[in-house]
Amino acid sequence: MSGVGEYFIEVFKLEPNRDGRLVETTPINPIFSDTVPHTTGTIQYPQHTPPRPGMYSVLLEVRDNANNSRITHRFVLYDAT
Repeated sequence: MSGVGEYFIEVFKLEPNRDGRLVETTPINPIFSDTVPHTTGTIQYPQHTPPRPGMYSVLLEVRDNANNSRITHRFVLYDAT
């Protein structure tokens, strides 16, 4: 039986590389990650406040009970002011 099984989220800090392009500074070590099971009707969405202003990339993967998945990638400019 299909249906959403879990959500997986990762957040990465982006910094300019030597060519001036924004890249994930630690692509194998996100500054935040969480897996959220979807076993009940109520989902506890994770919250994360970046430690400092800047550009971040957010990866969200949704996995279903049949072991299929879809991934989306978004960029977020964070400034607490």
